[in-house]
Amino acid sequence: MKYLFLFIFITITSIVKAQDFAALKAGQSKAERIIFNDEDAKAMMAFYDRSANKTQNKLIASVQASANKHIPPVLFTMAMVLFGQEKYSDACFWFYVAQLRSRYDVNRSVDKTVSAANWNGPIGMSINQYAFEHLDTLEKVVPQVVAYVTANDEII
Repeated sequence: MKYLFLFIFITITSIVKAQDFAALKAGQSKAERIIFNDEDAKAMMAFYDRSANKTQNKLIASVQASANKHIPPVLFTMAMVLFGQEKYSDACFWFYVAQLRSRYDVNRSVDKTVSAANWNGPIGMSINQYAFEHLDTLEKVVPQVVAYVTANDEII
């Protein structure tokens, strides 16, 4: 439970840091508009709903099927859930997709205080540790991530 609160705190901190309400204008990154996407907020909260464990796999399948419409924090959260389900390869894949997309968003952001590193600590530590202890998985996943991100434009 304490990890849930820590993650929510980091998420909110990331959202607040990503928002410059006075400077919102056309052309800013998706990271700066994160707070306005109700569908993604609902998906993230559903991942944390312990009573919805039976629907977790349905939610995961839904997010995976429409991953291009979701912001990186949703993909990070899904990766964490997959890792908890011991679906390590899938967790690595979605974590690195989210990481690559969030870095791209951060690099385009007009708010230079935004950082993709906010997600690395709470989620990336376990996934990175697993990946670097299982280099065979990492060697398969990285080219898949690059191919996926290259072939799939984000819709948001």
